Amino acid sequence: MKKSLQLNNQLKNDLMNNNWKEGQRFYSENQLCQKYGLSRQTVRQALSALTEEGLLVSRKGSGTFVTAEAVNRRFSRTRTIGILVTYLSDYIFPIIIKELERIFTAEGYYVYLASTRNSVAQERKLLEAMLDKNVDGIILEPTKSALPNPNHDLYSQLLKRNYPLITINSAYPDLPFPQVSLDDDQAGFIAAQYLLQCGHKQIGGLFKSDDMQGHLRYRGFQRALLQSGAAFADEQIYWYTTEDLADLDIGGDQILRRLSDCSAVVTYNDQIAIRLIDLFQQHGIRVPQDVSIVSIDDSRLASVSSVPLTSVRNPSSEVGKVAARNLLRLINGQNFDAGQSFAPQLVVRKSVCQPSLPFPGQTLTGIS
Repeated sequence: MKKSLQLNNQLKNDLMNNNWKEGQRFYSENQLCQKYGLSRQTVRQALSALTEEGLLVSRKGSGTFVTAEAVNRRFSRTRTIGILVTYLSDYIFPIIIKELERIFTAEGYYVYLASTRNSVAQERKLLEAMLDKNVDGIILEPTKSALPNPNHDLYSQLLKRNYPLITINSAYPDLPFPQVSLDDDQAGFIAAQYLLQCGHKQIGGLFKSDDMQGHLRYRGFQRALLQSGAAFADEQIYWYTTEDLADLDIGGDQILRRLSDCSAVVTYNDQIAIRLIDLFQQHGIRVPQDVSIVSIDDSRLASVSSVPLTSVRNPSSEVGKVAARNLLRLINGQNFDAGQSFAPQLVVRKSVCQPSLPFPGQTLTGIS
């Protein structure tokens, strides 16, 4: 973290937790340089950011003074936290939300919970509503994080204010909020690596194109294949979006064509893996006898699937716990790196075996 940002956070903590009055003279540049052992340029940058945020006002020849905004903000904490995620009741999200709510309520906070349904328009509407309610901090799961975000202006304002916000599961690449998530690159790597260790050479992939998680998992997958010297072909990768998921059956023929020479597949998550197993079964392709599958997330779906899935664990409960505790520390003005990346672990079940004939050396009905 930059020294000016660290100082900014420390001074804001001072303003929020001490009995400053409107119009009271704030520390001078010289005082801050001596107290923190920092250069004048660093001190000026920190003071400038607080002035831009409206907490201080600079009067030429007189010094820097505390504003009414700073005093009002100290007394206007709502003890409410916003949780804005893509989905509430699907997949791994209930596990994360449960931990967030448990920790926040135990600390005496109310929770404002909302879902974007992976819509950037809905994200903007809900984010504005949370800020209007003056929530003390926000846990955010980004919406379509691999695409340019039209809500960039709102997030940029929050960054300038050093607003307490932590992203979970993913992040917007050009917005440096702290992120708590699985190491998605490494997750893709160990998924592909396991298949390579089992003897597979032709490995395809299904990845989500509109979320950064999909890109990172693909990058790790690609890295494993390239490092091993295994064949890598773009035509063996199928990319899909949130909207495509509903029409996966319609795109089934294209998926089968792309994977026709593969003995194994890495999938973006357990949801798409189960859809793929269903598609294979419709065409007489057996998992794992004909095609092996490794998925990512190790959700409940992995263990209850018709073929129990070998899957890379996403520590959803731990993500929720760390994100909640770190956000509370940020709200209380603590200065630290609030991000955390979790190392992936492979959970082996029954969806992988050693390769036999490529996929599986049979003519697929209706596929040319």
